[in-house]
Amino acid sequence: MPQAPLALRIVDEDLVSPDSLLANPLNWRTHGAVQTAAVDEVLRRVGWVQRIIVNRRTGLMVDGHLRVRLASENAQPFVPVSYVDLSPDEEALILRVLDPLTGLAGTDRVKLSDLLDTVAVPEGELQNLLDGLRPTNTGLPWTPPGPDGDVPPLDLPPSDARQVQLFFTADSLVDFLSFVERLGDSLGTSTVTDTVLAVMLSEAARND
Repeated sequence: MPQAPLALRIVDEDLVSPDSLLANPLNWRTHGAVQTAAVDEVLRRVGWVQRIIVNRRTGLMVDGHLRVRLASENAQPFVPVSYVDLSPDEEALILRVLDPLTGLAGTDRVKLSDLLDTVAVPEGELQNLLDGLRPTNTGLPWTPPGPDGDVPPLDLPPSDARQVQLFFTADSLVDFLSFVERLGDSLGTSTVTDTVLAVMLSEAARND
């Protein structure tokens, strides 16, 4: 049976002063110096390619806090905004899951490596960030694809474990994904599996 059309919660868009936008007190994301410098460089080099999300009912931002802060600090006259119509509970849900759900996406290492080879930027935090995304810098064993394009599996120690299930509450899942994302940023890993594995291998080596 066809599914009913999904609700369209986007109600308007506009160009508004960054100083007029209100930070969401429930925003749990933090932005370190490396990310801030890299985002600032992208904005300066390219400009706006993604809108800030603001909940029309509450007047609070749902996504884009760092970009708005940078725009304000750089005396930008406007930021592009998409207005959505959400209840406070729906707003809290989107705040909780928007970034973690994006972080669950996997990585095609071959395509990522090819894409990074096409990007040329001056030396700086953005270049450091791009360098850290390269599969060879993940901290995990990796070999390039063969002539047929197949990527060899990770050269991991033998294990009887083939699948592990973790059970979370809504709150603990958000905390877990937040911790994994922060660890992934520091380790250069791009998936939950790679990040958890890298931490386990690092701890095992440290305790040997």
